[in-house]
Amino acid sequence: MMELSEFYPAPADLVSSEVRVLNHLRNQPYIKEVQPTFARDTAQYYEQNRANKVRFEFSSSLDIWHAAMMGKSWTNPRNERKRPNLRLVIAMRIERLGQRAYESITYCMAVCRIRTQGNHTILRKFHFDIACNGASSGRRLQQHPRCHLQYCGAMLPRMQQMGCRQAQLDPLHPWLSEPRIFCAPMSLGLLIDMAFHEFPDPRSARFRQDPSWRGLVHEQQELVLLPFHRKCSEIIASQQRLTDEFYVG
Repeated sequence: MMELSEFYPAPADLVSSEVRVLNHLRNQPYIKEVQPTFARDTAQYYEQNRANKVRFEFSSSLDIWHAAMMGKSWTNPRNERKRPNLRLVIAMRIERLGQRAYESITYCMAVCRIRTQGNHTILRKFHFDIACNGASSGRRLQQHPRCHLQYCGAMLPRMQQMGCRQAQLDPLHPWLSEPRIFCAPMSLGLLIDMAFHEFPDPRSARFRQDPSWRGLVHEQQELVLLPFHRKCSEIIASQQRLTDEFYVG
């Protein structure tokens, strides 16, 4: 059975990188001007997480105007000041077992439509998880990938605070864990960068081109993705199947 340490960074290295992401975002001009809630939360979680040796967590939201949902082009400057029609909930948690091991790792993005009077409708919800323990917990009936994408999952506290109702989530069948889709591991910087790439506007596109932000994303690619893809190449070269080698439980 493949150990997590064979392709995934040590807890101290991952957490240090995530703290640097929060530190950058809490003072970034675009975030402070256009996404004040996100800026406030990054500042709060930066202070909370930078000295925490047990847990790293983050939860916030980005309000955006998604041009494609309205049949428009995001590159049109006239659409730059449109009122947001989507709220992206970005959340994650890393639980540590001492200095050298993880208990749990999960990253989440939920897409909610902004309705009138502060109401929201859940449109999408995804988890990017890491299975930290190889042995089955007794609750799972089959093997699952070490790193996987999972659709839906349970309601997030942030979504409840926004007024999202469990009745909206139930049609997505949150009780069903399968399929857990084998994928590359995620990080906070990579998730935020992906969110802005998937839901762009001219200002967020300029933010993504900022050299300091690009440097942080590159750092996390090297830390999280490069060892994973090297391991994938090693497995393929040995004529084994990735979906066998990365499955545990």
